[in-house]
Amino acid sequence: MTNNNNNVLWIENQLDYSMNQINMLRDAGYKVRTASTAEIGYEILSKAPDSYNVIILDILLGEKPIEAIEIQNGRSGLVLHKLIRDKLHINTPIIFVTVIVDNSIVSYITKEEENRGLIPHILHKPVRPSELLDLINKIIHK
Repeated sequence: MTNNNNNVLWIENQLDYSMNQINMLRDAGYKVRTASTAEIGYEILSKAPDSYNVIILDILLGEKPIEAIEIQNGRSGLVLHKLIRDKLHINTPIIFVTVIVDNSIVSYITKEEENRGLIPHILHKPVRPSELLDLINKIIHK
């Protein structure tokens, strides 16, 4: 990790809907870098795997829920999660954000993170800025 423990990577295909939260994090002293696709997020992480203290990852990234759960085409947040963990070997805490209320996806994420000895963090959209800030503070300043 870098010396500055305030670096956040936000991977979300609809960043315009998250600007209030992003600006709130910046106002709170966090350096937030954004990526609008899984591919861009992967490229950022592959070039600087230890640069971020928290990754915020949208589960769908524009796909339909069935595509995300089936993990097709390498585009979904779930596929990116597997690449981050298995190919890049990054154990940085990930906060998953989603509109999905499907328990099978939540169970999948929980199992995947716990199998790696990590704590799963899942927030449902719309994410309250204060809830997100509290969670990031808890993760970074534990």
